[in-house]
Amino acid sequence: MDQRAVRDLLWEWDLIGLRDDDSPLDEYDCMIGPLLALRARGAGAGEIAAWVGSHAEEHFGLPSTSAADLRLAHAVLALP
Repeated sequence: MDQRAVRDLLWEWDLIGLRDDDSPLDEYDCMIGPLLALRARGAGAGEIAAWVGSHAEEHFGLPSTSAADLRLAHAVLALP
């Protein structure tokens, strides 16, 4: 799985709502490495979604949506 595929998923998740802005494409890149590491060590969707929610609150200062976080987690796990 490449980092670009995860970046694309993060832009679909788009917690901050930047997709339609002229925002830098690397806005969510801080999440790529940890998501890849979680997947590589065999984390399940629930654990990944919990990390996403925690990171969203701690790093971006925004509450995340658990349903969106879980969709992102499943999408990350479904990547080839």
